[in-house]
Amino acid sequence: MGSNHVSNNNKISVHNSSNKASAAKNESILFNKQDEDLQLGLNGNKKFWEVPAYKSTSSIFSTEQTKSTKSCSETFGLVKTSTTKTNTKKSDNTAKIKTQIAEVIKNDEARGNSKYTAEQISSLIVETSKKYDVDPLIVASIAKQETHFTQESSGKNGKGMMQLTTISLKDMYLRSDVYGKELKPLLDKYGSVEKLLKAVKNNVAVNIEVGTALFKSKLKSAKGNITKALQNYNGSPLKISYAKSVQKYYNAMKK
Repeated sequence: MGSNHVSNNNKISVHNSSNKASAAKNESILFNKQDEDLQLGLNGNKKFWEVPAYKSTSSIFSTEQTKSTKSCSETFGLVKTSTTKTNTKKSDNTAKIKTQIAEVIKNDEARGNSKYTAEQISSLIVETSKKYDVDPLIVASIAKQETHFTQESSGKNGKGMMQLTTISLKDMYLRSDVYGKELKPLLDKYGSVEKLLKAVKNNVAVNIEVGTALFKSKLKSAKGNITKALQNYNGSPLKISYAKSVQKYYNAMKK
């Protein structure tokens, strides 16, 4: 970083001052620390578990823009304001992702009749994915594969949009620590498998949250391997073709 100025030919030249370079380095370290603390706070003070197969939420929901601006730490007075300008800032990408998923839902010709709009479903998927720090496009792809975004679809075993089973819900109560503290308030609220199963069938927000928590647990068990996590999410003899189909939807959404 350091002190910059723009010459007549519009090229940026950098003064190689060791003192300024040292100050800029210290400021960068402090900003990174503050940024990490803020992010951990937003996620209930939990630490990120990084996997190579997809970007963490902090990357998914932000885009880099070239612009001179103060850092967030400077803006909120967390560090002393510096005269040094940064070349990038992060802007929230949430609205764009919600719109993207909503368009996929609207264009899904296999979707059944539903009392929920595409925008409602999209918002629930994106906000829940933020909460559990998973890729919202994967969650949307699972919902598309399972029921084509139709919460009212319930088979003999699977219930609701994410097609959740009684066996999975029982496991959540038996091994709640495996599913993370994010899900615990929901488990406590309903208190039993029977009541949670009813909510999963009738409440789309509960269905998406439980389904997202289930997928995250499978992803953690698979050490970030999305293919294996999807196979374990399905768990049927058709799990290999299931995973391929979900990934096909996912790749299409990413374009």
